[in-house]
Amino acid sequence: MSSTGGDPSFLRRLNSSATLKALHDETFTAPDGHGAGLSVTQLAEAIGVSRPTAEEAVDALHTAGWVDVLAPVSLDRRSAGRPARRFRFRENAGYVVGVDVEATAVAVAVADLAGTVVGRIRRDAPPLLPADARLALIRDSIGAVLRTARVAKKKVLGGAAGSTGIVDPDGRIVRNSLPGWEGIHLADELSRMIGAPASAYNHLRLGALGERWRGAAQHADHVVHLHAGQRMGLGIVVAGRPLVGAHGAGGEFDLRVGRGWLDAYLVLLEHPLGVTLTEFSAGVGGDLGDARPIFSAAATGDESARDAVASFTTTAAELVAPIISAFDPEVVVIAGDLALAGDVALEPVRKVLELSGVIPPEVRVSTLGEESISLGAIRSALDEVEERLFEPPFPLVSV
Repeated sequence: MSSTGGDPSFLRRLNSSATLKALHDETFTAPDGHGAGLSVTQLAEAIGVSRPTAEEAVDALHTAGWVDVLAPVSLDRRSAGRPARRFRFRENAGYVVGVDVEATAVAVAVADLAGTVVGRIRRDAPPLLPADARLALIRDSIGAVLRTARVAKKKVLGGAAGSTGIVDPDGRIVRNSLPGWEGIHLADELSRMIGAPASAYNHLRLGALGERWRGAAQHADHVVHLHAGQRMGLGIVVAGRPLVGAHGAGGEFDLRVGRGWLDAYLVLLEHPLGVTLTEFSAGVGGDLGDARPIFSAAATGDESARDAVASFTTTAAELVAPIISAFDPEVVVIAGDLALAGDVALEPVRKVLELSGVIPPEVRVSTLGEESISLGAIRSALDEVEERLFEPPFPLVSV
């Protein structure tokens, strides 16, 4: 990073951006997520500037509240002079908000810049709740969790939301069965609520991102999140990013697949442990029945339940195998109600993918459950905040 020539103010901001990124990377790439910090000399070497330039940049960042000065520690008692100051990225310099909008609930989480969740809330929402009331519920939930976590709204730097249905690349809901939800620009709505830039995705895309970050698919860059139960869907991450597609329909499957899954699910509900409904609920969010007791019984060794789950899972895997194979993932994560079956659900999916004629991925059960979506939203928001912070020139504002 050059420190000579050009506009001095612009160069100072370039150096601030490089310095902040160096401290961020040192802090969060440490094995325990808590680096020992960097001295001015180490910073100068890391960003390629003189020591006085590095000192000026890091002092400005400290004054603005972006970095902490660690207590000096001398590793050699025989050394003369005062120990060098060390600096560390300040994770509570800002926060991000993650939102999960479901048919029957709204979940909100708040995390600092290290990704540590400092507050979360989940509130029920009637499926037939009007769009304006659903937005008000999201707004109230964000306010409640910020108050509980004692986070000032001005410290929120970004956010992301996941919603059922198809969400286009701009964050607008283009297809959804919730009342009045189609046409809602969810990214803009969230941005107004938090007073910071925001984005929106289909919730299963964020579920895949959450599993990659903190769940069953950690360290994998190509992930498929197979959500199966009363509803079935795919969330796909390619090269570490959620697959959205030109219109927001990346990873969606056609009516043939949907009908095949529905038939298989209705057959599964015929098991004695299945909870069937003689009358479907009117409108959106109506349940077909509840197969969770079957999935849970299969996990505990009930033979008839294991057979029923294996048959259902095989059919579901056969339906989506061509889509999964087309993206050549490293890991397929089984999520949704089917994850309750645990290892019983793994083998049928593995067998189907092995027979698909391509290199089979690892198949794992979700370790995050319903939290995968809000965590994926947090990770997405952090990625976007980091891009803004570390893409020169850094806007040196106090936090």
